[in-house]
Amino acid sequence: MTLNYNYYEEKQVWVIRGGETDQHIESIKSNNSIGINWGINTNLSNLNDWDDLKNIVRESLDLQTNNSAGQMTGQVWSLVWGIKIGDLVLSHIRATRTLMIGEVISDYEFIPSVIAENDSTDFKHIRHIKWFDQEIHIDNLNEELKLKVNTRKTISRINLDNAPQKIMAIYQNDESTINNDYLSESFNEQTILDLEQHSKDLIAEQIAINFRTHEMEKLVEGILKAKGFHTYSHGKGPDFGVDVLASKGDLGFESPKICVQVKSGQYRTDRPTLDQLIGTMQNFKAEYGLLVSWGGFKDSVLKEIDKHFFNVRLWDAAELIRQIFKEYENLPNEIKQKLPLKKIWILDS
Repeated sequence: MTLNYNYYEEKQVWVIRGGETDQHIESIKSNNSIGINWGINTNLSNLNDWDDLKNIVRESLDLQTNNSAGQMTGQVWSLVWGIKIGDLVLSHIRATRTLMIGEVISDYEFIPSVIAENDSTDFKHIRHIKWFDQEIHIDNLNEELKLKVNTRKTISRINLDNAPQKIMAIYQNDESTINNDYLSESFNEQTILDLEQHSKDLIAEQIAINFRTHEMEKLVEGILKAKGFHTYSHGKGPDFGVDVLASKGDLGFESPKICVQVKSGQYRTDRPTLDQLIGTMQNFKAEYGLLVSWGGFKDSVLKEIDKHFFNVRLWDAAELIRQIFKEYENLPNEIKQKLPLKKIWILDS
């Protein structure tokens, strides 16, 4: 079957996943590009047959079924020919529950010098992107778009009428052009929903609603209590750089002794907040510090954390939710009532 190089005539929006654990997000952002490796060492720009492309993908990824080979080939097709200059790209940053947004500014490029290992931070098959200055917060999307960005595919298209206009309206905070249109399936595209991440987003929404400001401090304190710590919090009012104190032992006199600072807003926490926590640890004679930021952390914080590996930990929204899952059975009933959860089993595909 001959490859169709111009299937999409109008501007599209593409969702690019930065790896199972967002391990490629920093590379995508700093290199201003999206791409894949997948062990494919062939320049794909000169191919003109779908079956030839499918065989390359099947052999490179050692795929055993036609269904999986077809799905992965479709994603490669999207990167090489489906995406066009001027299309919009979204990339989900789970740590901050935000979407990077950018515009495609190049055709497909093959970089021969890159070793096409799946764990490489450089890509052999790429498109250059101009990332916008701001990101879109997940909570600003309607339910349909939340489902669409939580895809298990590395490369997928938002199959929605006027998708670019809707995304730009959200980016520009123009809600008058946003509505809940339903999807129309075409080109045999199959939506592969990341149910786990979608569930985490729904839980995050409830946390953002039910655990604002001081309530989020109580949530973090509850997690630490579930881990066996004695805790002390001063309640509402000035915190003097610390929201919770935690320690071990029958009376709370034993190590580890921890100062905890909690930031419940949507904005990323900056370097001065980390510096303040470190100073507070000294003032309170604490050995360790825990900085919790629901909105995530600015690069100025992340660049410094290596220096404080042995005495400071950072919890963003994703890590806070992971800790809730880990300690849920032992959390105080007050927290469980505000955040009722139950375990379910799904296929790990």
